[in-house]
Amino acid sequence: MPAALRDLCSYNGTALPSNRFKASSYDISLLLTQDHLSAETPLNTVNATTAVTFLALQDTACVVLNIDNLTVSQVNVTITVPANGTNGTTTTTTACLCGLQPGCLADNCVGVVVPTTPGGSTAVVDMQPYYAMANTSVQLSMAYTAAIAPADMSHGLWRSLTYAVYDGSCDTNGQDFAHFGFCAVNSTRDPDDPDWTPAALYKATLLSTSFAPHYARNFFPCFDDPAYQALFKLTVDAPSNALVLSNVAPSSTTPSSTVNNTVLSFVNTRPMSPHQLSLVAARALNSSSGQVTSSSGSPVNITLYTVPVNPWNFFQAPNVTSSQATAALLKRTLGYATSAYNFYVSYTGIAPNITKIDLVGLIGITYTLGAPGISIMDYERLTYNELWQGVYGQFRSADVICHEIAHQWFGGLITSASWSDSLVTEGLTTWLEYKCLSAVAPQMPGSALMRHYVAPFMQPLPAHVAPQMQEEFFDDVPFVPSLASASITAGRIDQLVTSCKGAALLASLESMLEASQPGKMQAAVQTFLQRSQAAGLATNNDLLSIIATQLTQQAPFTNTSVSDLLSGINTWVS
Repeated sequence: MPAALRDLCSYNGTALPSNRFKASSYDISLLLTQDHLSAETPLNTVNATTAVTFLALQDTACVVLNIDNLTVSQVNVTITVPANGTNGTTTTTTACLCGLQPGCLADNCVGVVVPTTPGGSTAVVDMQPYYAMANTSVQLSMAYTAAIAPADMSHGLWRSLTYAVYDGSCDTNGQDFAHFGFCAVNSTRDPDDPDWTPAALYKATLLSTSFAPHYARNFFPCFDDPAYQALFKLTVDAPSNALVLSNVAPSSTTPSSTVNNTVLSFVNTRPMSPHQLSLVAARALNSSSGQVTSSSGSPVNITLYTVPVNPWNFFQAPNVTSSQATAALLKRTLGYATSAYNFYVSYTGIAPNITKIDLVGLIGITYTLGAPGISIMDYERLTYNELWQGVYGQFRSADVICHEIAHQWFGGLITSASWSDSLVTEGLTTWLEYKCLSAVAPQMPGSALMRHYVAPFMQPLPAHVAPQMQEEFFDDVPFVPSLASASITAGRIDQLVTSCKGAALLASLESMLEASQPGKMQAAVQTFLQRSQAAGLATNNDLLSIIATQLTQQAPFTNTSVSDLLSGINTWVS
């Protein structure tokens, strides 16, 4: 083997070497049992296998991947050399580099998967004595155990807080309200009365993923960077009574060799960044769904899921089950979701080629996370009780739904080329959600709410609310970074900056661009999407250069070059 190839395997950096590999697909399989979703006997690890396929851009005997807190037990490699010329044949070499199966080159994978720095999250997978030539397809299949993070960490694959589920069992004198309900001996009395018998209670947890910005590596070996987009195929062997959600719908279900389990195979995603892969697995979620129309004319199912709710707490009526309560709590917000989808189709001129959007309300989280086909958020923002929540409750629900539906375009059709290019995702979605808000809830003046909002006493001010007002506050605080230096990898302050400063900048550019001709900002956004969606990745400058070009076509910028105007705009950013 050439010495140059061996030297590559002594890589000791922390960043991925971008000139070596081009990812094409991930095939991820994992096994879940009842104990993974149990509050009484929870398992804190999960067994999984990931096969990552990539193109070698140069000759190499090793692969640099992001791997963090994964215990690797087996590594197989398959190297496919394409046919050379019209009479050539494709050759494939397959080997087990490490593992306990017969024929593996080593029993232990410690010498095959080597961290580049002690305790780091980047590792070299040494394929020696095998190596891949340039333009060769390589597949690494790795079996491993991943840790499940607790709710207070909520990154990687994590377990939610415990929530209560009513299973509907009652004494023979009670009325069984089936599933998740209460059983009333006397329906004219409340649950505090001794004559009431609540349904037998069990407690559950659910599993969810949160990979942004760099926690995909805690769940599967990957090129954990937004620029490394690839197709994803997910297979989950899960309890038959569990609900499993991901970016796309399952394509098939088959019996499992594990007792009381079913194997769900999900269709391939479109190319996505690793942090966009999403998974939710739960024993019990209530839901409400509706339909809109995709670009191909086929239906898009929009489904809102939430943890089971105690119907007495919400409606104080003995004959209301948890399922009925959920339907009532999601009735208005489902309307917001379908209206928001239709708004964005109209505004962007593009209907994403997707089959479903799931909005999932979890317990105990303080953030939202949008990905192609699915978003997660706090269930209290996803639900709305018309009996006792007022305008503030309506606003909180409509606002978060408008923001998350927007991510099907800005974060779905296209996403940031790097973590510094947040204007094209968080900035755009925060700016657009207020236009959406006016469309889905006309009683709420979106443009005014974007400028200023005062939350009711003791109520929180959500991250995206009144971005122009919050941006003015940030400008007065010396330690808050600029939009250019802020990164959504750095914590809550930076996330607020990328959302609020980005939205405020776009609002200012809109007022300049539409001073003489309304609609030009919308045209700029449409042009940006049309140009960027083929690549799937975009930078701040991709958007700003289109806006700058539009500005040079009107006074007072007609004698200003696009590059000079773009430089001026970037001084605001920096």
